[in-house]
Amino acid sequence: MTYQEKVAKAEECFGLILSGKSFVNVTEKLTSEGFYQYDISKIMVSVNQMLDQKFGKDITNDIHHSKYSDSFKYGIHNEVYQEIKNNQIQKIKDAISQKISSLVAKTKLDNEILTAVSSPFFTDAEILDKIKRARQNYVSPPSEGLNSNGSVSIIGGLLITAVFLVAGRISLWGLFLVGHGIYIKLNKTNNVNNYTRELDEIGKE
Repeated sequence: MTYQEKVAKAEECFGLILSGKSFVNVTEKLTSEGFYQYDISKIMVSVNQMLDQKFGKDITNDIHHSKYSDSFKYGIHNEVYQEIKNNQIQKIKDAISQKISSLVAKTKLDNEILTAVSSPFFTDAEILDKIKRARQNYVSPPSEGLNSNGSVSIIGGLLITAVFLVAGRISLWGLFLVGHGIYIKLNKTNNVNNYTRELDEIGKE
């Protein structure tokens, strides 16, 4: 199945769902047409993306404002509605987890974090547990000590090398310090990037 064929079939299935068909109805139809499970999965991923684009924002708004809504409001099968709703709830919960990690990184107190992320989707105990795990996994930012950017090593090495050159000699120690300073500078950016990625991973827990 080519990409164009997948898109065309996904649009066809999307139309069926808008007409009131369930996911089960659609997958059964694809199976009867001879599609393999692998291809059906790819088609349904595209269908879910289309559904998210069409209904996701409105259903999320209903959730946030505790508005009553059901499948009849959107004219779709209840199975489809519940799937979209559950996906939106999971996105909200993921965002809360990421916010907790962000606030832990800013050294906020537990009570401050609890107030900031209070949500009907987590009990206070669950939020406190997430805070605890975030603190346990928290990675401190790269050190900003005296020689953290390598400048001290480079300057010291150049001075030592200059003194020895005046005397007509080369200082291996001075050259080593220069090289060490350059190494620290080159690795500093990489360390910061690693730190950011680790915080992102914590937020997904």
